[in-house]
Amino acid sequence: MTRCIVLKCSEIGVHRIPKDNKIRRLWLKAIRREDLIPTNNSRLCRKHFVESDYEKISKYTGVEHQHKYLKKSAVPSVFAWNTQPVSEKAKARQDRLKARNLKKKLLFEMPSTSQSCEDIVPLKRR
Repeated sequence: MTRCIVLKCSEIGVHRIPKDNKIRRLWLKAIRREDLIPTNNSRLCRKHFVESDYEKISKYTGVEHQHKYLKKSAVPSVFAWNTQPVSEKAKARQDRLKARNLKKKLLFEMPSTSQSCEDIVPLKRR
């Protein structure tokens, strides 16, 4: 069994590195191992791909696949160095940012004060 070539990953590798040079370079850059010379036995495990990287329905028959098939254009994107758990401080900051953006949105969607005053209180003309 071939192990995943990503550093600090000990899973069993299932996806071969593509033969297409353009995509191969993207994979090696994403893996952060530009010095690696991939062989036929070099593989990556499923942990490094998101669900959208897989084809769900066959483009030939229109039937759902029983197994996961990686799209030809898929590039690994899930690694230990970019998926750190979100701290409590970061969550609190995200919540504050969402609340602030919501307030701004509500503020700018309201009509201006001059328009709303005329609608509410009709002006007396002499």
